[in-house]
Amino acid sequence: DKPGEHDFKILKKLVLSDGSVLRARYPGRPTRDCLFNDPVMDGK
Repeated sequence: DKPGEHDFKILKKLVLSDGSVLRARYPGRPTRDCLFNDPVMDGK
């Protein structure tokens, strides 16, 4: 999001009523289908 243009409907789904925030246990990893893609050379 750009500053001042947040989607509060989505943000409210990530925050619990006690103010804590839902977080993933582990960092994201690339999937097999995008691991060897080159968006610069493929034009995507």
